[in-house]
Amino acid sequence: MADSAEASQIALALETLSRAYLSEGRFDAAEATLRQCIDATARVFGTQRHPGVATLLDMLAIALVQQGKNEEAEAVLRASVEVKVEVHGGPAHEEVAHSLHGLGEALSRQGKFDEATKVFHASLEALHRATGTEWPADAGPTLQALAMAHVHLGQYAQAEEAWHRKAELGERLHGTPANSDTVPALGMLAQLCLRRVQRPADALRFSTGAWQAALAGQLWDHALQIGPVHLACLAGNGQPAEAIEQVVRALIQVIDRFPEGDPARSHAISELQRLYPGPGNANG
Repeated sequence: MADSAEASQIALALETLSRAYLSEGRFDAAEATLRQCIDATARVFGTQRHPGVATLLDMLAIALVQQGKNEEAEAVLRASVEVKVEVHGGPAHEEVAHSLHGLGEALSRQGKFDEATKVFHASLEALHRATGTEWPADAGPTLQALAMAHVHLGQYAQAEEAWHRKAELGERLHGTPANSDTVPALGMLAQLCLRRVQRPADALRFSTGAWQAALAGQLWDHALQIGPVHLACLAGNGQPAEAIEQVVRALIQVIDRFPEGDPARSHAISELQRLYPGPGNANG
């Protein structure tokens, strides 16, 4: 009994240390400690097929990804999915969906986009079945990752569908388009239509919706990102100078909310100068 208690304490201490290393960004140390922790935890429970082990595998995958060890992360996440499917009695569980999302990300980082799309769809299906709704609250990041994988494959119609679902999900959850799911999804739709599929009118419709929602919700980070895209869409649709200048003035006000040296601020200023080489430059 004493040996069992001591083993549990060791496993807990290793997990606490691993979490500290992850939070400090010491990913190599976290990896080494997590491998010890996984072995110790498996000995405590007498099996590798335990929810506690799966949680540690997910943590190990984070440490590996942060070191660029994506192939190893893929293998670890596959093991995590297998354990979670077994202990939860099937794939219809939010924990399974979480690990599937991570697996899809690991595959995408290796350029395995076709396989990644299948895994992201499996993650969404697991969420749908686990929550009993077509609009699970946690689906946003997976829809975003799925859309990007489709873009890399040149599958623009599928990417557009994923971003439409992400935009609608946000609006359903928050009751307004002024939220951090809908605004970036509309922004990505605008960029897709403007730069990939040459539908400038649709691009302007999406960018207008994103810009107005970002301002209405005071989502300044998103407004800083969508502002230059909206300007490009206005110009691409031959909108009047007055309409463009109005957006320029509003974007300058948004830029001024961010400190000097902020990378997002610097990018927005650069884009503003490129798209509107006029009075706005003096305020950058």
